[in-house]
Amino acid sequence: MTSQVLCTLAARLMRHPAAPYHEHAVRGEVEAICAEHGLDFHRDPWGNVIVRLQSALDSGLPAQEWDEKTIAQALGDADESQDTVAANWLAYLWAGGRHDLTVATRYLEEALKGSAFCPDFLRDRLFLEAAVFQAWFRHNSSRGEFWAAQIARRGWLPPLQSRRLEIALRWAGGTPFNAWEMLNSYLSSVRELPQGPVRDLTEREAMEWKTQMESRMLTRAWRSMYSLSSQLEPSALRAAFDAPEKHKMASW
Repeated sequence: MTSQVLCTLAARLMRHPAAPYHEHAVRGEVEAICAEHGLDFHRDPWGNVIVRLQSALDSGLPAQEWDEKTIAQALGDADESQDTVAANWLAYLWAGGRHDLTVATRYLEEALKGSAFCPDFLRDRLFLEAAVFQAWFRHNSSRGEFWAAQIARRGWLPPLQSRRLEIALRWAGGTPFNAWEMLNSYLSSVRELPQGPVRDLTEREAMEWKTQMESRMLTRAWRSMYSLSSQLEPSALRAAFDAPEKHKMASW
């Protein structure tokens, strides 16, 4: 949020006098601001306005189903603040959920540009996602390892996130079956988490990875079999034609 936008919002609120039990004008202005910016809000039993940020994420709604208009509004006021980094981060999750890698790449790059203004934990989270993106989506092992090396406190990563990174790196590193085995173990750990939106989203992503892994491994297996059969068939045919007459099968 820019200083100009902040001052504008503050001016709108301060033009309404407020006193105990006479706060309806300010409350109405807050609700109007929330409605204009697509923020989720409601009144509690005592009349207070409760505003929830990232409500779609907290509710377990898949990233690809987030409201595109809200994403665009969040990206509207670009500056060198953590708000802009967070907006690009959420936009990256949204585009990645839709498998639009071109758009996802742009948002992730914009978020990384602002990483210098982020606290350490958020910067490491961005580097983690960059490593996963390069390893899983781009299948680029060296770039994945590069971004993983930028994580300052890799040992402080949440265990599940650390395992997710390792799975992606092993997949890109040419050991798909090993990565698939790790993913199954990871999925079992996810299912041990308490019921809730975070578990649902994490499990959904893991199942998507599992489906894609198995599909790609099956495709590779068929390609290997086809390539092997293509190499064997000519030599087998030559052997058949070069065999003595008595060993050849009668023609149809």
